Amino acid sequence: MHRNKSPVKITLLCSNNLFRESLRIYLSSKINLIVTGDYQDADTLIKELNPYSFDILIMDFVLGKEVNDGLNMINAMVRRFSEIKILSFSSFSCAQTAVLAIQSGAKGFIETEQSLTELMRAVEIIKSGRIYLSTEIAKKISRSSSKAFCLTYKKNGYLVSEISKLRNEFQLTPKELEVARCLAQGLCLSEIAIKSSRSIKTVSGQKRSAMYKLGVNSTYSLIDLVRKM
Repeated sequence: MHRNKSPVKITLLCSNNLFRESLRIYLSSKINLIVTGDYQDADTLIKELNPYSFDILIMDFVLGKEVNDGLNMINAMVRRFSEIKILSFSSFSCAQTAVLAIQSGAKGFIETEQSLTELMRAVEIIKSGRIYLSTEIAKKISRSSSKAFCLTYKKNGYLVSEISKLRNEFQLTPKELEVARCLAQGLCLSEIAIKSSRSIKTVSGQKRSAMYKLGVNSTYSLIDLVRKM
């Protein structure tokens, strides 16, 4: 007689109530999954988090205007709980964002345009100890002229064989990329400054630097380019 596998325990973090609730209902319907936590904001999660109560944290990379960037959240969680397994998701199909998430300690990155079947595949891959990236994101990373890390595909996921200091094809710093991404999400400079705990002058300078590096001369062009990345 075969013993049943223990169900995978999932905790959710997403500021979008409709999306989070839909995800919780779907995951709870799977016999091999249990949703043990469901959080709208990062502060509550950090206060209540018991790392032994779940196997995988599925979190939005964009956590809302009033909280820190998803990158900072991943860094904080990994520093506090070194064994934590994080699957980050975003509506932006951006290789740079995926690279930053993985380098910060996430075990996977999935775009919201992917299917729920693909989400289940990501959960299984991460549970097995490998890195999950969608085929589309992996191709974008592989086409990059200067690799942030080397990807080795195995039967069930990727192995990151070499992680170096972030060097992407556009050479944006993480803070410049964060500002560009936030602008593409509709935030103004003052909102980005509040969210990132920086001055408007600093944020404005990072926007100008990103525009210069990407070879664009308007905020509209910067936003358009980021959305296509």
